[in-house]
Amino acid sequence: MKLWRNRIEWLIAILQATSKVEGLKVTHVQSVANLSSADLYPALKFLVEKDLLEKFYQKRKAKFPLYRTTEEGKRIVRLYREVEKALAMEVLGV
Repeated sequence: MKLWRNRIEWLIAILQATSKVEGLKVTHVQSVANLSSADLYPALKFLVEKDLLEKFYQKRKAKFPLYRTTEEGKRIVRLYREVEKALAMEVLGV
């Protein structure tokens, strides 16, 4: 279970990093989410396939793609944070 929790947190970190700006390069996503390349690329691929993250090129002949969170991705992050907050309140007995 712990392994999956870490992966979910990685995905949420990527979605949060890419939702704050118009688009981020892979290296910026990697540094903000604090992930290695081996962890980052499969996560990016998964998020793009699930339409939670958008991969685009700013210029027509740009070498490197940019990533940004879709509206659905932002909704997922918001719901995840609400559940996380509710669980924390339950544990603290508030």
